[in-house]
Amino acid sequence: MKGEQDVNRVVEQYSDMIRRLCMIHLKNYADTEDIFQTVFLKYVLSSVSFENEEHEKAWKV
Repeated sequence: MKGEQDVNRVVEQYSDMIRRLCMIHLKNYADTEDIFQTVFLKYVLSSVSFENEEHEKAWKV
């Protein structure tokens, strides 16, 4: 499980991009919010160790 500081950094860094991608594909606000939550919940609960920022970004998208 990720630490609070790491989670806050990731949410701040990637939230706009993830929300936009979801809206482009889903065209529905409620579904977008569901997927948005799921992405970050999976991130928080994962034990994946990322090699670099690009690897981290690719995992979220």
